Amino acid sequence: MNRVVVIALVVGGMGERAVEAQSDDVRPELLIGAGYLWAHSAPGFPVYDLGLAVWFSRYWGVAGRYVQAVGDDVSGRVGAPRYSTLTARYRAFVAPGIDLTVGAGARMTGSREVVWMEDRESWGEGFVLELLVGRTLSGHVGIKGGVTFQGDWREDVVVLPEILAVVSF
Repeated sequence: MNRVVVIALVVGGMGERAVEAQSDDVRPELLIGAGYLWAHSAPGFPVYDLGLAVWFSRYWGVAGRYVQAVGDDVSGRVGAPRYSTLTARYRAFVAPGIDLTVGAGARMTGSREVVWMEDRESWGEGFVLELLVGRTLSGHVGIKGGVTFQGDWREDVVVLPEILAVVSF
């Protein structure tokens, strides 16, 4: 009889904790940001960024983002690139209100207009690596800053330092 009571208490406690974890930890985040996209072999672009991250647990989630460059590069030869990314993310809480997010995933095909060729050039699919540091400003509002590395193994690695406003739901 004592074993049944102990098992019931353990199972009951685990179930309560699992429900609590789901309600507190699983939340979507709206990401709105800006940065500067550059590669070693080409001039850079200012960009804006819109995305959605969904955290399935306190530490693991996924994020989808759309990035659009603004205007032409400094040389005036290349139009504004645009692309989407999908990444798996891990976050660590390094201090109260501060988190470190590391992501890895894929860049979906984007395009850039090559003016001097009067043709659209596919920018290719490739990899994405993210490193972001976040700070909670209030209950549902925060800010993240960091850098994203992207490439497709056939061209230069593209670097995007950026800052994002984060709204959690």
